[in-house]
Amino acid sequence: MTHALVTGPITGRIPHGDGFVDVTPDVLLFDSADEAAKVADAIEVEHAVRGTHPLDAECAHLDDPEAYPDGSPSEIRKAHQAAHKALKKKAGL
Repeated sequence: MTHALVTGPITGRIPHGDGFVDVTPDVLLFDSADEAAKVADAIEVEHAVRGTHPLDAECAHLDDPEAYPDGSPSEIRKAHQAAHKALKKKAGL
């Protein structure tokens, strides 16, 4: 069975295991779901390192005074901060 991983907007070689994996193609094929999941995790970490993770876009939105003229809702900000902290820990940043 073949497992596919859609790489999205990230390109280039990223750290994976003891080496690197090229995530430039739009779709990567793997023999196992486990390996596809490991590369997906590596992509997420690389997004955190590059500052291109969706959480980074959410940061910008939460900090945009025009998005929330009355201030960011505290529950959204708290949930975002917790998710961002978990991502930074996962990425070792």
